[in-house]
Formats: sequence, C-alpha cells, structure tokens
Amino acid sequence: MHSYHWSIPAEEGKKKAWPEMLGASSKGHGPKAAITVKKVKKHADHPIMKDMPDGWLSPEGELYNVQQVYEGTTVLAYGENGKAKEPQALVWINTHGKGRIFSTTLGHHNSTMSTKEYLDMLGNAVKWITAKK
Repeated sequence: MHSYHWSIPAEEGKKKAWPEMLGASSKGHGPKAAITVKKVKKHADHPIMKDMPDGWLSPEGELYNVQQVYEGTTVLAYGENGKAKEPQALVWINTHGKGRIFSTTLGHHNSTMSTKEYLDMLGNAVKWITAKK
C-alpha cells in the first residue's frame, strides 16, 4: 500500500501517481491488533463484499491510517481495532484509465491471510477485476 511513495515527490500541481491509482492516501498504520471488518451498507451487495459477513474479525493486523479517500473511490468496508480514533477505510475500489483497481490494507500477518474471509474476499476481487464490463 505504501510502497515508499512518500519519498517520491508529486509533479507540480498533481497528486502522487501511486495513491492516485489506488484511490486513497495512507502514510502509516497503528499497532498490531485484531481488526473488525465492517461493510459499508450501501455497497454491501457489491460483488467483492456480497458474500462476506459483516463484522468479521481479522485476528491480527495493523490498521492503516487512511488520510484521504479520493473522489471516485468507493469504500466497501471500514476497519476498527479499538485503538484508532475512528474507523479507517479498509477495502475499496477505484478505476484507473480503463482498469479496475481493488485495494485493501488487510494482510500484514499470515493469521489474517489464511482466514476463509480474507481468501474469499481476494477471490471475489479477482473475479470482479477480471470481469468484462
């Protein structure tokens, strides 16, 4: 997510290319803690999230601080870890040119990446990204 984009300056008058493609900007994350994944109700039927339970628990994580979600980006789920002041964008989609972009800040730990929910979400995302429009 971060990919060290903060060390590369943006062109004059433009957003940095990496966060613009992703559709959001993040500069850091919180401490290691479980994260509750809560779906955005108005997007709960999106193909990536429709079969996902609401309020599933990622056993470990490092909740990213998402400073800005850019216009045109759709947040599908927020994360809460009991430590951040407010829920943070956790799963979102964007377009870049003709391409569909899926982003999530989950996945720091094997215990999260091996859960059924995480694997189902990624599988749904791959299907959505590669689907013909």
